[in-house]
Amino acid sequence: MIDRMLWSRLAVAAGDADAGDLTRLVDSDLYILVGVTGVGKTTALQAVGDRLELCVLPDRRSVADEVILPAAQALEGESPSPVADRVERFRLTARYRDRHHGGIAEALASLAFTGSERRVLFFDGLRGAAECGWAATHLPRASFVVLEAPTAIRLQRLLGRRSDFDRAPVALDVTVAGSLLERVPGLADLLSETELGRVLAVAQAAGTSSVDVAEKAAIIVAEARNYDTGEAISILRSELAEKRLLVVDTSDTAPDAVGHCIAKWIRRSRLGAELL
Repeated sequence: MIDRMLWSRLAVAAGDADAGDLTRLVDSDLYILVGVTGVGKTTALQAVGDRLELCVLPDRRSVADEVILPAAQALEGESPSPVADRVERFRLTARYRDRHHGGIAEALASLAFTGSERRVLFFDGLRGAAECGWAATHLPRASFVVLEAPTAIRLQRLLGRRSDFDRAPVALDVTVAGSLLERVPGLADLLSETELGRVLAVAQAAGTSSVDVAEKAAIIVAEARNYDTGEAISILRSELAEKRLLVVDTSDTAPDAVGHCIAKWIRRSRLGAELL
């Protein structure tokens, strides 16, 4: 079962000061999902929730909306306002990291919640080496679950989920893979023409427009400029004991099996044994 913690239970705890009736996240047994768009974080978390009682913190998007984006806009002399364009969100979060090198991990570490929490506490999620490295150092009781999948599979999943959040300012009506690679700068570094051709064929069979493919491809490219899962895994492996890190390739594993794998790992871990 999944219970989602509301912002009404959360507050910013100042440094090492007495938090009163608040429990700081830096002092908590926290599980953190790591992975870029389309690796299956939401689906995996739901599958874990079918096996364990979870308390899930406000997710990355919510923390960005409440903390990161307003701070980044203030750095640029702008008034806080909602940001729907995902490419612009990547730019603003990068701007925030210029001042706060841990990015969203720093925002997470500043939070505390009212009361205590005996259920498995999860956050979804961190991305990239900078965030993960900072969290590994400054969240000493946190454990990390990294999900990964090839770019072509992630793009296909992104097309399939049809979320209003997945928007970018792209208007290319291109049906040929080679032309799309040329007109979405950086895409050729992530996908071959053959791989993109397969994605386009599946998209066209499903009635998805090539404009939608170009838009989602632009999101994948923008994200890749800021976050590298391979580098994140490397730094976590160098910083953490094995019992604090689990890496799962979701490309050839069913969601239910991914959930089973994560839940089994939590149960076997020292932190999980204390919580359950």
